[in-house]
Amino acid sequence: MSEKILSDILEQLNNMSTVQQEMKNDITDLNNEIAEFKNDTTDLSNDITEIKNDTTDLSNDIAEIKNDTTDLSNDIAEIKNDTTDLSNDITEIKKQTEDIPAIKVAALETKEIVERVESAQKSHEQTLDLLSRRSIDQEAELKRIK
Repeated sequence: MSEKILSDILEQLNNMSTVQQEMKNDITDLNNEIAEFKNDTTDLSNDITEIKNDTTDLSNDIAEIKNDTTDLSNDIAEIKNDTTDLSNDITEIKKQTEDIPAIKVAALETKEIVERVESAQKSHEQTLDLLSRRSIDQEAELKRIK
């Protein structure tokens, strides 16, 4: 029996050795998985950092867009004011140009009147010249008669 016991002990020792080897392999596998998890965690941490940077960049871009939008709104307001001013100027010019036809008519009437006055003045000048000559002739005749 002692051999059988020794054989059992040896078998159990061999089994324990095998189990121990399996446990070592399992521990090695677990260590490898832990290393993979650490790498994955590092990769996730890097990804999160990159996302945070991208988010910061996007926030900055949004702030710039808001500023640009504000500038555009101000520019549009200025353009609207300029358009209103131009519209007012056009309305004023239209009002001023409404009188142009009446002014043209008045100018034509004035021209006609001036032409008639000039014509009458020429006629009067001729009459005065004729009367002046007659008067001179009559004076000369009166002197001769005397």
